[in-house]
Amino acid sequence: MSWPLACTFSSLQEAEVAPIIAGYWERAEFPHEVVPKIAKLGLGGGTIKGFGCAGQSVVEAGLTCIELARVDGSMSTFLMVHNSLCMLTIDLLGSEEQKQQLLPDLAALKTIGAWGLTEPSNGSDASALQTTATKVDGGYELNGCKRWIGNATFADWVVIWARNNETNQVNAFVVKKGTKGFKTSKIENKIALRCVQNADIEMTKCFVPDSARLPGVNSFKVRYDSSSTKKQQACFNGSVWLGICAFCAVLVLSVLFEHHCFTLYRNCCMVCIMLCCAVLCCAVLCCAVLCCAVLCCAVLRIISTVPCACLLTQPITGRSYTHCCFQSHQVTPGSYNKPFSVAI
Repeated sequence: MSWPLACTFSSLQEAEVAPIIAGYWERAEFPHEVVPKIAKLGLGGGTIKGFGCAGQSVVEAGLTCIELARVDGSMSTFLMVHNSLCMLTIDLLGSEEQKQQLLPDLAALKTIGAWGLTEPSNGSDASALQTTATKVDGGYELNGCKRWIGNATFADWVVIWARNNETNQVNAFVVKKGTKGFKTSKIENKIALRCVQNADIEMTKCFVPDSARLPGVNSFKVRYDSSSTKKQQACFNGSVWLGICAFCAVLVLSVLFEHHCFTLYRNCCMVCIMLCCAVLCCAVLCCAVLCCAVLCCAVLRIISTVPCACLLTQPITGRSYTHCCFQSHQVTPGSYNKPFSVAI
């Protein structure tokens, strides 16, 4: 994320999200009016290249999530589910036609994505999936339940993971909002991430066409074992908590420095910070001195092994010229003060 974009994004968070998010938190509702403003910054798609996506690096995408979580963890979770679960799955495992059809609108946040793996009986254990996909004429019939699926109550597309009855392998399908037999219901009375609209999904004879199946999925292992995907998931999972910790740190410091009753604690905090800085500076200085000493020893060792040089001045035709020449001369212990001949 470039510095101007980061500043703009931070300003958007402070001006548009921070003043209203507490009310949405109390009501356990999602602030849909903020989504178009995030879309204008071009953050849809995260690390995906092309199709109108942001094309961020893993670090940039992580910093985006941290900044969102700094104001509200629910907003960070919303964008992470949309970009890093739904869209990234389609980009990695979908056909070219599916990418062309789905990713541009998802990148512009004109449509919203969700990702359905977790089930009531076995959580996110993909090896124990109970949701089934049965092959029928023209497509597949999905049956089963999903639970704790973020964005599912208002998502336009949901990636559903199900076990193929014929092959007994895991497959993935992109299910459109409003599909017959596909029902979502909001999970009420949450105490964390209340703005995230987690939902139960019930699928009863839910028909999806053959074109809805992601062709890159023949088991849950494929391509999700790539190192880049693992790095992204590790980065995004940690970024939410880093953002929340950053908010907590800023809040504690603001209270500490604004209230007179914490004068003693503030002074102790400042002393501790100064001591830490002093220790850090001493450590850096010691490392620098040690590096210089090692470098000097290395230079002296090299100099002691190179051929000697001699500068001679002789009058030639009334003028003085300085000639420098090198002669191969083996340096042995005790020979540094011995004269040696030089050919001119």
